[in-house]
Amino acid sequence: MRHGRGHGLAGITGMLGIMCIILSGCALVMPTRIYDEATPIDTGLAGMYLSTAAVMPFEAVGYENWGVYAAKKLTGSLLKHKAFRQVVYAEKKPPEVNYIITGTLENLSYGGNEGPTTVSLTVKVVGASDSQTYFYRTAKESSKKSAFHMSWLRRVDMPSPYIEGVLSSMVDRIAKDISSRTNLPAVQNP
Repeated sequence: MRHGRGHGLAGITGMLGIMCIILSGCALVMPTRIYDEATPIDTGLAGMYLSTAAVMPFEAVGYENWGVYAAKKLTGSLLKHKAFRQVVYAEKKPPEVNYIITGTLENLSYGGNEGPTTVSLTVKVVGASDSQTYFYRTAKESSKKSAFHMSWLRRVDMPSPYIEGVLSSMVDRIAKDISSRTNLPAVQNP
């Protein structure tokens, strides 16, 4: 009969696991994302999945290449999520389409090891024939990583995510939202 406190195999295994983590030099990484969005205009896209759309380069003063990148990513995401029957990227004047999609990029900054990567984005879906805005979304994301090194028992600097990753996830989320609206049954007025 055993008296006292026994550790057993589970206790020994747990202690060995903790010691391995500490001695191996692992770092526990915690991503921090702050995402804020608003959709002040959201009307008239229901049932429009059979329509066509053209995505124009986003306005990005000082970041023109990022404006082209965001527009091309949005074109691909809209196609992937089947938001419209046909989606094309148009540099200048859009071809004969039902909708024109434009956007604006602001406050692009890569945080490096010091701070978060931030991106501010607006996307607008406008009717090509009537110039009416059917969808308008503003979004801002801030993303960084922090880590705690298990061997050194202190916080260590981690590089923030690159602008491409943050921008791509934002554009994909917006394309998915647009697709969810265009694939709704068309609303008929009584």
